[in-house]
Amino acid sequence: MKALRSLACAAALVLALAVPGSAASADVSDEATQSRAAVAETCTGSVTSVAWREGTHVSNGTYVSDASGLVRADLTWTAPATASAGDSFTLTLPAELENRGPSSFDLTAPDGAVVGQATWSGKTLNFVLSEYADTHGDITGSAWVTLGWDRSQVDEAGGSYALTFNSCGQSFQLPGTYVGPGPTGVNQASGKTGVYDVDISSSRWSVYVGTTTQDVYEPLVIEDLGGEGLTLTCEGAKIYDRTPYPHTAVVYDNEIDSNRWSCTETAGGGVRIVFSPMADGRYQPAHESLQIDLRADVGPEVADLDELVNTATISVAEDGEPATVVGRVELPNAGGTGSGHRASFTIEKVTTGTAAPTDASYQFSYKCLSADFIDMPAIQAGQTTTPVTTKSSATCQIVEKDLPEDVSVSYEVDGATATPIENGVSLTFPIDAAATVKIVATNAFPDEPIVEPTTEPTVEPTTEPTTEPTVEPT
Repeated sequence: MKALRSLACAAALVLALAVPGSAASADVSDEATQSRAAVAETCTGSVTSVAWREGTHVSNGTYVSDASGLVRADLTWTAPATASAGDSFTLTLPAELENRGPSSFDLTAPDGAVVGQATWSGKTLNFVLSEYADTHGDITGSAWVTLGWDRSQVDEAGGSYALTFNSCGQSFQLPGTYVGPGPTGVNQASGKTGVYDVDISSSRWSVYVGTTTQDVYEPLVIEDLGGEGLTLTCEGAKIYDRTPYPHTAVVYDNEIDSNRWSCTETAGGGVRIVFSPMADGRYQPAHESLQIDLRADVGPEVADLDELVNTATISVAEDGEPATVVGRVELPNAGGTGSGHRASFTIEKVTTGTAAPTDASYQFSYKCLSADFIDMPAIQAGQTTTPVTTKSSATCQIVEKDLPEDVSVSYEVDGATATPIENGVSLTFPIDAAATVKIVATNAFPDEPIVEPTTEPTVEPTTEPTTEPTVEPT
């Protein structure tokens, strides 16, 4: 019996999902074939939450401050699966607030890639995605901005406000209380304030010594300890009495005699100011209100801080008691993050069956983001294709080309969502998919019928027996 050859083939397709935020390159990719919109779409994405960050001027979830106090707002945002470079969305501030931070900042991925940029235009913050969105899917991120009161939009006497932020059809409301000016007077309490000048990386601090109610004969020493990122200097230090005789009004430029005090820079970036007694033994006269102005250089480490904190001690303050005063300056920073995901796959060709040709080539084609199928380089049994990388949010269709007539192909998928299509499979990649998703494609060939051989019957020759004549006896 003679039988025709039958062939069984199998292909294993291995999909390796890249680590979120990674920028793994692809040897074969369809991203370059995509058409990009010439004009950025509005609201392709959205801010998804807005919240006050805890700080000096946030009390029980409410922003409470006068005109000078700053507040940090934390945002989260997301872009749709279809997002691409140039797509954008916005966040609009409440009328009562204004930006107090930089005019623009980048949204960066963990690997340092720029996911997009945020730029202020008046009270609207515009988010624009970069080319990162062409190669990554499921993009989300965060941002933070520094805000303050817009004095032209609030009651100068003070009041409470429901502050509404708007982003592409969504709104978020946070509470705020504007604190108006307090009562005037000529007595001051001990305290400390500061101002940060980002352009020259410098800050200015004022230490206030409480107004004396009587002559002070105890030594007066002020030690300013500085703080993280601060280096105080005695250069340019000045001291004023804000309530000089007749002590009925506040005066801002009444500098005291520099012979009354000395300044020494101390280890750790601080300064020490020591007052000398006057001729009559007093260190301070009654009704004196001292203001000590100092300057501090600001180091690069403040880029990671939300605020500058500066602490000083006063040896003799209210009621003759020592006091510790703390000054805080919110840094007008802003920034943002973003990250997306990628998926990559390779195809390993496997054949089974003793009659499988050893030199045959096999070819697959796919489309993930492009309109047309893209051919992959042909491979032979036992070989693996070069990787294909795409966005994690893409849906990929994979087919085997040039299947012989009457041959069917079936797929087994483990680790991804698969939908059968003609001669192939359609895949979607979950963000948290396993590191390797395997697909086995098996080609089934029909067996040919067995044909029995036809033979002629064998005819044996017939031999007639030979007989001798019988002779009868006579």
